[in-house]
Amino acid sequence: MMKPKKFISTVECPSHDAVSFVSSQCAGCGRAAVASMGRRLSTVHSRQRWRYQPLTAERRASCVIGALVITLTYAREARGGEMKLVPSSARERGMSRLDAILQVKRQEIERLLPLREELRKAALLRNDFRSFHAALDRGPDKLSLIAEVKKASPSAGVIAESFDPVAIAKNYAHAGADAISVLTDEQFFQGRLEYVAQIRAAVGVPLLRKEFILDELQIAESAAAGADAILLIVAALEQEQLVRLLETAALYQLDALVEVHTLAELDRALGTDARIIGINNRNLATFEVDLGVTEALSEEVPKGILLVSESGIKTAEDVARVRACGVNAILIGEALMRAQTSGIARLIPPDGR
Repeated sequence: MMKPKKFISTVECPSHDAVSFVSSQCAGCGRAAVASMGRRLSTVHSRQRWRYQPLTAERRASCVIGALVITLTYAREARGGEMKLVPSSARERGMSRLDAILQVKRQEIERLLPLREELRKAALLRNDFRSFHAALDRGPDKLSLIAEVKKASPSAGVIAESFDPVAIAKNYAHAGADAISVLTDEQFFQGRLEYVAQIRAAVGVPLLRKEFILDELQIAESAAAGADAILLIVAALEQEQLVRLLETAALYQLDALVEVHTLAELDRALGTDARIIGINNRNLATFEVDLGVTEALSEEVPKGILLVSESGIKTAEDVARVRACGVNAILIGEALMRAQTSGIARLIPPDGR
């Protein structure tokens, strides 16, 4: 299998201006030599690829992650407590991390049932949506950035001890992020649904509610809370569920980021009306990360569908690697959350702004 050319950057850590990178145009267009896996050959040539010029690649690629390495003035601490990964009972039963999370989600849905009508009415009354789709669709020559507000994760544990979601989101928006992803799961990611409304009041960019959605009620809840888009994870849903949830999202005027990790999941996503597909480089069963997943699956996504690469993007080289696959946007969370103000001067080259 041929592999995409790797671009070498003299900047090992992210530098300052992610926005200038995200909005910059590449010097030329070409195709990455990524294998098409022998399928849907008619779509192999449908997505444009990037060819970086060696010198400008270093500067442009090095800008992405550290650009949102901004002074995060965390003022308060979110709820404390030890990070919960997979409950011991789940481990004993041999459940994957995703299975354990979904088990908790089903219990949460049960608790929402009495609020069904109230949430449905609140969701239908909303008319202030910001287009997540439009924020990612900046043309064939530009890359959009979805910056994630996340306190913790099952794989990394607590990422930010001192955590002010509104301050973080405001800094992201000020730095020029095209959209913001907000983790709302409480048990595994230490998020809260209320963060969506709080952040919406403080920024003007579209908000993606990052949650494990299994039921229409959660979509109504998302719309009522102020989200502009939701995440639908193919691995967590039966095909009938996936189709039904996409229809429900459209009913409530929400965009949907349909997430896949394997070729089989991509096939299922393409069998729906999905307009935005996210390739998750993280295996949700094991939480292992491989950017090769974006390289392998990107060739199979036909023209006309917006493509997002998610998870594991931590360095300038990572950004260049997934951008070479022709993605429209990247979603970065942990790398931005871990960045510290003290490292900005070291990370920013004088000509990298």
